[in-house]
Amino acid sequence: MAVDERIRKTQYAQVSESTESLVEHRLIPLKSRLESHFYLTLTSCEGVNFLYYRQGGFYLPHRDSNIETDTRDRLKQRQVSIVIFLNGEAEETHPGCYGGGALVFYGLLKDQSSVNVGFPLRGETGLLIAFPSHLLHEVEPVIYGERYTIVSWFLE
Repeated sequence: MAVDERIRKTQYAQVSESTESLVEHRLIPLKSRLESHFYLTLTSCEGVNFLYYRQGGFYLPHRDSNIETDTRDRLKQRQVSIVIFLNGEAEETHPGCYGGGALVFYGLLKDQSSVNVGFPLRGETGLLIAFPSHLLHEVEPVIYGERYTIVSWFLE
């Protein structure tokens, strides 16, 4: 899959089918809890992507879903985005950790004057976060180390 590095500078890690299947099978049981929490009816999980961001890696503000008529069907169907952090952020250089690379969410406050205020989430090893796929978010540039995550989406 080609990535436009002006918008997103990240790499896809190649993992075995058994690893991919293991993660997918662990995500499926979350479906009913996500439906209850977000008041949605979900059909399936789109699959998993193993991503890593090296120093300087980023992803500009974006939405994981898009209801525009000319977008691919799966982008229209995404309802809940999942990010699993495989390593954590550290204040200082530390083996296995990264600096920077915060997952920042926008539009969490309903006040129009706060629409552009971002709320950063500090990654921790094993942290799973689920959020509405239409929510504007970004990954800030990684300052040092490598940031490893798994991402997936639950569909309507």
